[in-house]
Amino acid sequence: MARKIPSNLENVSKKSELNVEVFVDNKYSKFTHSFKIPFKILEDPITTHRTTFSVIDTFSDVIIDALEKRMESCMDMLNRNLFNVVESNEHHVMFKKENGSYHSFNHASFRIMQEAIRVIDERHIDRLRRSHYDQIIKALYWIEKPEQRNNISFGNLISACAEGMLTPLR
Repeated sequence: MARKIPSNLENVSKKSELNVEVFVDNKYSKFTHSFKIPFKILEDPITTHRTTFSVIDTFSDVIIDALEKRMESCMDMLNRNLFNVVESNEHHVMFKKENGSYHSFNHASFRIMQEAIRVIDERHIDRLRRSHYDQIIKALYWIEKPEQRNNISFGNLISACAEGMLTPLR
């Protein structure tokens, strides 16, 4: 059973709607805050609009460095655990680390990182696939956040990679 709580906050914004519903029987509350943003055309779309590809291109050196470091780290971890291999096949090498956890070196992931470096280095960013973006995001997780470039932040880079993963037919 839902019980609406009257709100005296309606005057906060004429374009904002606040709502609280309390479901006593199910023991939870639902809070909703919705607002409208009218469509707006950019005044100078050439300089203000950033495509996924332009963001990737702006940070291409950072991405390549991150991928190279991740590949090196993966290879180093595998090398340190050569005598702890518990499974090995055409897809991966699984080993047990000193702390007792299991880890895998995935052959395809390593090749995809190599391929992503080549594609970016050759400036064919439009050829990056979802699998490339997946590896790029994993690599960027481990690096120190770079300074913003051309008003493009590291957060914009992460968002562009996430958009690249969501783009159909990649």
